[in-house]
Amino acid sequence: MKMQALSMAAALALVSAGASALHLGDLAVGLNNGRLATGVFLINGDNAIPLLSERVFICTLGKFPGFNDDPGMDSLENTFAASQAIGYSMRGSLRKWTGSGLTTAIDERLQTRFGTAATIRVSSTDDTPVVGTTRTASSVGVWHHHIGYTLLTPATGGVYVLEFELWAPGGSLATSKPYWFVFNQNSDDATVQSVVAYLKQNVVQETCAADINADGLVDDSDFTLFAYGYNELLCKPPGCPYDFNGDGAVDDSDFVVFAQQYNELLCP
Repeated sequence: MKMQALSMAAALALVSAGASALHLGDLAVGLNNGRLATGVFLINGDNAIPLLSERVFICTLGKFPGFNDDPGMDSLENTFAASQAIGYSMRGSLRKWTGSGLTTAIDERLQTRFGTAATIRVSSTDDTPVVGTTRTASSVGVWHHHIGYTLLTPATGGVYVLEFELWAPGGSLATSKPYWFVFNQNSDDATVQSVVAYLKQNVVQETCAADINADGLVDDSDFTLFAYGYNELLCKPPGCPYDFNGDGAVDDSDFVVFAQQYNELLCP
């Protein structure tokens, strides 16, 4: 397999912004062919590039008991029209990690808050979707907001999972693919990573995971990004688009996946 890799500087030049303008560690939110998309920011020096191909994210609760509002969501300037409204939905019920899989719908619930008390929503216990509220982009097209997440009684220690999506009123933007939050409630990092791996391998099952920049191709620009992750080796929360099997490391097992999809070039 022959790869003519772009330099990192060239890759960042494709679409980047000053990293100082972003809240590092937030999810990246953007558009992929008119569709809302989630991912993470690659930070390289003073530049940042949104990699809109990640859909599994880690949230460690405990800023207050059972609560956190990090990671938030952020975008580059001019990603959206000024005052563009974007909302979220919880697509089903909370699940809990059993050690080998996820439970079906459970009695524990997650409360979300997107501003004032009027924006509070609570997940269902029967897999009924719950539609959240919206927030708007700034005058320069930045959508930067934090949802507050709180596990409600009778939640206990462990790892919980909930499926979400982003949407825009009136269908002005296509709804995102589903994305998942892995909520860590006093569990160890190894267990959390086991849940991420389970989701990536059994639930998300991304058909073109190696398309790291989400442009519909697995090409040299993706190789440059993958090489960056490979050199870093260990993943950092909230998400890691180079870690295709979700084991917390970017290693040879991920390279095998990348090489296969690189040879196919076009994403299905």
